[in-house]
Amino acid sequence: QQQARRLRGQLHIGRLVGGQPVGRQIQAQNRLVDLHPVHAVDAQCAQQLAIGAPAVFWELDFNDWLNHVYALAPGLAVRLETASREHLCRQLLERSLDLALLSEPTKIDEIALHPIGELVFELVSREPAANADSLMQMPHIHLDWGTSFEPPSSRLQSLQKTPVLHSSSASMALQFVLANGGAAYLPRRMVSPFLEQGQLHLVEGGQALSRPLYLAYLEKSDRRELIDQLLTLPLGWDGADLRLPSAE
Repeated sequence: QQQARRLRGQLHIGRLVGGQPVGRQIQAQNRLVDLHPVHAVDAQCAQQLAIGAPAVFWELDFNDWLNHVYALAPGLAVRLETASREHLCRQLLERSLDLALLSEPTKIDEIALHPIGELVFELVSREPAANADSLMQMPHIHLDWGTSFEPPSSRLQSLQKTPVLHSSSASMALQFVLANGGAAYLPRRMVSPFLEQGQLHLVEGGQALSRPLYLAYLEKSDRRELIDQLLTLPLGWDGADLRLPSAE
């Protein structure tokens, strides 16, 4: 059936608590996204909060943060949606979305941005002795994290060659490296367990990259009070995975 092939981003977090990480349940990559609003909300739910993000974000496991979001207000129903950055911004303006996770800022005046930190990416390979020189002989796997996500070209010229895999899914890029070798810049949050187990290794001479994460919302949202509370919630990630904004 057509609906069985579509990704339903309308997940109620109350049913997810204690379950598997959100990223595993969504399985969003390479599927169509259905952003139709939920028409029926349980009578016990006093209000509904819609949160959207590109599919690759949900792969990073936001469960701890989502659990805190769910606990913000009694009777809160949370709906998760998956879409491109452009679509998410349009949903915010149309007030069909309350909050969006973005990796790049938007220039739309009506949308406010709250920086939550910088996600750390590491250059990894399954080869224990991988270094800047051996990269020339390795396939390159490229994770599409946005237009501003480009590895440094000064020391790692080999990463500028045509990738054997170009993916917008971090989990698919990770599994490709584990199965076929090669090198890729991947989120440290995702590769840390494999580094600890010795299945992956940091490439010597490959400096870590960091890219910002933002919570975006409509400046004049009807749910601004709830959103302001939400902005104070920590992600609960390890400091090596996310560099927090410096206090000014």
